[in-house]
Amino acid sequence: MSNSEIFLDGLKITVLGMGWVFLFLVVMIQMMKLLSAVLAPFTKREEEAAAAAAAAEKAKRAAKASAGSSDDADLAAVAAVAVARSLAK
Repeated sequence: MSNSEIFLDGLKITVLGMGWVFLFLVVMIQMMKLLSAVLAPFTKREEEAAAAAAAAEKAKRAAKASAGSSDDADLAAVAAVAVARSLAK
């Protein structure tokens, strides 16, 4: 076999391999689109559940923050006393 025949064989194998990869990618994309269409009703329910959970978590944080504001005032008072004592020495 001459160098040109070897080169052409290599080129043929390369093009064939690239064609198979391209075909696989096209099939994979079509399958993903099909699954997206099939599973669309389920994703709406999931999004609604996630939104409800986020709202509950936000309400929980707000309740915790309003209850914890007295703790913040106590901590500020303790810090002020500590600073005053350290400056008095």
